[in-house]
Amino acid sequence: MLSKVRPLLTTNEDDSAVPLVIILMMGVVGSLLEALGISLVFPLIAMINDPGIIENSQILSSIYAILAMESAQQFAMALGIIIAALFILKNLYMAWLYYVQASYVADQRKKLASRLFRLYILSGYGELRRRNSSELIRNIANLVEGPFSTFISAAIALVADGLAIGGIVIVLMIYQPIVTLLAGFLLLLIMVLQNRVFG
Repeated sequence: MLSKVRPLLTTNEDDSAVPLVIILMMGVVGSLLEALGISLVFPLIAMINDPGIIENSQILSSIYAILAMESAQQFAMALGIIIAALFILKNLYMAWLYYVQASYVADQRKKLASRLFRLYILSGYGELRRRNSSELIRNIANLVEGPFSTFISAAIALVADGLAIGGIVIVLMIYQPIVTLLAGFLLLLIMVLQNRVFG
């Protein structure tokens, strides 16, 4: 019986790689939104500390002219509202992305469970009679839940979070490379010490 299960784990009734690629691309968009939101915070802080930076920055001066602001304080407030709205939209998008990821995993789990259940149903009567139905149900639950909960879900989350962290690190390296490298070194040192003490 178990020898018949392996093909079910590798053979799909449809092309499930297409939505997975789409989910990964959506993760890339999410990481870009994360990086964009973080990158806008630094000019806002710099502009609050030194309003004269508007005249020295071509991008800020262009936005200042487009919005037709009358003062640096008004421009800072408008930019703060834009950044807050961007963060809200980004969080809504990320929540929707997590929903899409969970829906994809649940759909693939359902398809695999259906194929396993069909395998049991189409088995010979003698084999079904020799085995307890509770054992068959437990096998379906374990074979389906194992690969999806411990591998596929974790892999999708790892890729999405890794992209977001990568985007944030790139932005931090652009604005504050020395501080970012120092913080990364300290974080790595703490992780090594924690692993040696508690590992």
